[in-house]
Amino acid sequence: MRVGILVLFVSTFGIREMYNSQEIGMAKSFADMGDDVTIYKCIARNGKAIDEMIYPKVKYICHPVKTIGNNAISDFSWLDTDLELLVCFSDVQLILNTVYRWTKKHDVKFAPYVGVTVSLSNNKIVRELSNLNAKRIMHFYSDKVVFAKTNAVKNQLVKKGVRDVYVAPVGLDITKLRSDYETISKAGARKALGLDQNARYLLMVGRLSPEREPLRCVELFERVHKICGDFRLLVVGKGELKDKLFAQLSTEGLHIYTDYFESIPNTDMWKAYLSAEAFVSFSSTEIFGMSILEAMYYEKTVYVMHAPGPNDIIEDGVSGFLFDSLPDMADKILQSKSETQIGKAAHQRIIEHFLWSGAVNVIKQTIGNEAPKRE
Repeated sequence: MRVGILVLFVSTFGIREMYNSQEIGMAKSFADMGDDVTIYKCIARNGKAIDEMIYPKVKYICHPVKTIGNNAISDFSWLDTDLELLVCFSDVQLILNTVYRWTKKHDVKFAPYVGVTVSLSNNKIVRELSNLNAKRIMHFYSDKVVFAKTNAVKNQLVKKGVRDVYVAPVGLDITKLRSDYETISKAGARKALGLDQNARYLLMVGRLSPEREPLRCVELFERVHKICGDFRLLVVGKGELKDKLFAQLSTEGLHIYTDYFESIPNTDMWKAYLSAEAFVSFSSTEIFGMSILEAMYYEKTVYVMHAPGPNDIIEDGVSGFLFDSLPDMADKILQSKSETQIGKAAHQRIIEHFLWSGAVNVIKQTIGNEAPKRE
């Protein structure tokens, strides 16, 4: 089958250098099942056009388009007309109906892939305008087969009148991960990053931006470090809250117990995971959580606030821990001495449920009128 994967959101989302980029992981899984795949990534008009093979049977195209905010604006005449299926990372994008008309014109099956049903913008005006458009998009989805990234999103779509929704969970790109991680020592990983060999590291990975709520790590770390001075904080990420984060850590005297990397090359991210005793995440709106998946793959115990994505991923107390409050999270971290069993269960959870082959199978079976059994 000739498959296209279209990314409408114009930002760093979908840029191939990003670790475990979602549409690239999906494309590789389609290709591994024998399909020919083209990824179409919409980029701003001043961006660099790209057209190249990145994996056997996977072509990667970056095409400059007009934009309104992070929304691509195009007639999509540059898409290949011999496609049989177009998976569209769509959410509540402005131009979605234009994409659908293009698929109807060229007799291409259309598979919208949805991670949010409302705007998550921190700008109140942008959020209100976007949510007006979101209502229009929900009406558009109402008579179509739609694929949701999580059960929470499926429930939201159904509540908004979308009748035919299947969960196709986001997964990890197995080709980006170290399959031999069990043979690598924590000491070796720490040495490679210049970390303290004797500390107990709490790891936080991701953008330091408001929706990720990274400042909450200060209260957590202060509670944990006050009781057990062996803990250090390892932060990997950049964003507009970086300066505020470190100002607050400094105020609490915790900056001297913090190791920071603005970024780590994709090929070396495993070193950060293997260096840590535990992984922490604080977003209450997380729609999925790729870094949570990665940490679990590497058998790290994850301590995460309840949110739509983590609630789907983690079996609380079995493959990780979910929390409603920071004091509860801190207490659990301090109580946990060795969570080998949790780590093993976390890895198995990823292998069984959160590789891209699972989502691709749902899409292929559903679009092929062989609908999987619904839960």
